[in-house]
Amino acid sequence: MQSNAAAAGESSAKRGRPTIEALSTEVARLRAENAELQAAIRTREREGALDTIEVTVRIGPGAPAQAREEVTRWLTGIVPDHVRDDARLLISELVTNALHAGLPADTPLWISGRVTHGIVWLQVGNPGRAGAIAQRDPAPRTDGGSGLQLVEMVAARWGVNRSADTRVWFELLAV
Repeated sequence: MQSNAAAAGESSAKRGRPTIEALSTEVARLRAENAELQAAIRTREREGALDTIEVTVRIGPGAPAQAREEVTRWLTGIVPDHVRDDARLLISELVTNALHAGLPADTPLWISGRVTHGIVWLQVGNPGRAGAIAQRDPAPRTDGGSGLQLVEMVAARWGVNRSADTRVWFELLAV
């Protein structure tokens, strides 16, 4: 004769409900997976790579807002709010500069970044190579053009890499 608990377990399994054994197996699997993920996080922390971002936005009127949103989502909880806000401002400026580089609408812009050893590094890349990338005269202007002055004032370092494409990058101290 079967016990009431065994009979209840069989009827639960027949009705599509998980059994205690099945739940125990799943809990053990999840605990092992969690241990692996925790080990991976510890390894990344030892290597100094706390987080990275790789996104593509398309040239168009919404590109700066999309870039700000992506950077906000990425950096929230990783760096102090004022560092995140500076990163948002500067990424928006670099994306806006790319919009004015004469590239066709819908051209991809690559945004990549990482937080390592107390530094936020972000880069905006595009497939073009035309035009000068330089700070304009800081005199007040009505047509914009102050983006790189902001980058110069706020970033710890910044620069331009040009080979087959154009990549403008900056670093912020994450403190």
